[in-house]
Amino acid sequence: MAQTYRNIDYVVVDDGSIDDTSKVLSEYQDALTVKSQENIGQVRTLNNEWLNSDAEFFAYLSSDDLLDPRAVEVCVTYLQSHPTCVCVFPNADLINSHGKVIKKGVCREFVLEKTIVEQECYIGPGAVFRRDAFLRVGPWNPLLKLAPDREFWIRLSQAGSVDFIKETFAQYRMHSGSLSFADKSAETAMEYISVLDDLFLSSGHSISHLKQPSYQAAYLLVARNCFLGGETRRGFNYILKSMKLGIGFLFFKKILSLLRVLTARLYWKLKA
Repeated sequence: MAQTYRNIDYVVVDDGSIDDTSKVLSEYQDALTVKSQENIGQVRTLNNEWLNSDAEFFAYLSSDDLLDPRAVEVCVTYLQSHPTCVCVFPNADLINSHGKVIKKGVCREFVLEKTIVEQECYIGPGAVFRRDAFLRVGPWNPLLKLAPDREFWIRLSQAGSVDFIKETFAQYRMHSGSLSFADKSAETAMEYISVLDDLFLSSGHSISHLKQPSYQAAYLLVARNCFLGGETRRGFNYILKSMKLGIGFLFFKKILSLLRVLTARLYWKLKA
């Protein structure tokens, strides 16, 4: 609420918390809209609020992330002066559960091809996007667990440019309870495959040249989760599936990344 941009409709949704969240929020009811509901998850909650809002721009902030007071003003001003841009996001520092900066400037420019192939997205807290673009491409997919935001940014980029402000205006909190850290199951990792299936089915020939490297990288991501989840044989099967699509620079790059993850996991397991 310390944002320098004043024309903000603050909506805070208590999605079925069992702590004293409602009591804390009651102290700010004059300054924001407070809603309480049974737990339906982040994706459905965000979709409900955005679909029922007539604001020109949308943004969201998870309860454990932080924004610089100038963040919204900088992003809205950028969108107002760049009509072909549908989303803009600032750089962010990575912080731990105690608020200590672990790494500075972790966000990167949004490149559609890299986002599709590498299944990595560097859009952090503070992203602001246009309501009309949101309505054109559709809401977040509530069936996705790993990264429904990444899948949405990919679709949103088809409506206009997704731009990056290099200056840092946000802090992203990383903790062991994050789903991407806690859920190492192969079944959850299959989302990497299903997202690609839907994407290439709907996009036609415009990105068909990305299909082979995208699936190759996705199979290795599934293999990683198989190994981390103790499904060794299944992990090797997905490595073989990746190899059948070609053995080149991308394959070896991803294999090295996989080996680093597994080596680190083994090290900490032996140390414990």
